[in-house]
Amino acid sequence: MIRTASASRALLPLTAAAGLLLTTACGGSGGDGGGRPDGASGGAEAVKVGMTPVGRTTGAAPGSPITLKVTGGDGILADVTVTDQRGQRLDGTLSADNRSWTSRTATGPSSTYKIGYKARAKDGGERSASATITTAAPEKPNKLELQPGNRSTVGVAQPLTWEELALSAMRRGETMRWETKHDRDAFKEVWLLFNNDQGRFPLYPGESVWIEYAYSVGDQTWGRWFQRAVRLPTEHLEVQLAFPAALDPVVWGTETSMTAEASPLRTAPVQRETRLFSWTTSTPTHHAPYRLELRFRAKREHDTTHEEFR
Repeated sequence: MIRTASASRALLPLTAAAGLLLTTACGGSGGDGGGRPDGASGGAEAVKVGMTPVGRTTGAAPGSPITLKVTGGDGILADVTVTDQRGQRLDGTLSADNRSWTSRTATGPSSTYKIGYKARAKDGGERSASATITTAAPEKPNKLELQPGNRSTVGVAQPLTWEELALSAMRRGETMRWETKHDRDAFKEVWLLFNNDQGRFPLYPGESVWIEYAYSVGDQTWGRWFQRAVRLPTEHLEVQLAFPAALDPVVWGTETSMTAEASPLRTAPVQRETRLFSWTTSTPTHHAPYRLELRFRAKREHDTTHEEFR
């Protein structure tokens, strides 16, 4: 099996997209901003509730918690319910005076949240309202492409499968979810997402973070090279390769740019022991594909069964 691991410290810009879809009693941010009224009794009509994000006409910028707060009138929040597009309820914290509520997790991109609450006036009257928030899609997701090498035999006989790849990704010790964008026998592309089943961990403007991912490929599927394209501003890129020692591996690499032909890597891959190789570079060129090529000196030049390595 061939196993690779790569870590990149990326500065991923989170572009704030304006607005959200929100139904309010008075419209915009100049009114109550607390959702469509469903009913009121007693003095609850005078209790005003504000909501963050506030009402706009386009998608809301993801990455912030949902907050409700009593902004006018003598009352409290009696009940708050927030659910995401999968119907799962978001947990939140109610302040000591029961006048504000904040979700424990931030909103994610391309997501819809339904919000319902009850406000209770001092005289016991209650007012209920509801709203819907839709967040904007990410402009620059972190993308990972997996491809076999040239002249490799793939398809019905030797397809790339997710079970074989066993892709995993980590961010600060937390598992990252990933989303399939292309799934073909000879080509697979995934997007790494800044969330998991426990919640979301947005990367804000000016922040940096290490992302580590790994996958495995058998020699019947792997080609003579693999390639990593730097799509986003990155401070550090590291690749580690582990091969069976009996194959007597050799590794070298090239980089290309939008204005130049392929040239040798600025730093050569370093061999550790017989089977381990590592390659690292600082501040890799934006949009530059980095290709690591490989050869197994102990493998026959022509294999009538497997044609990946010639």
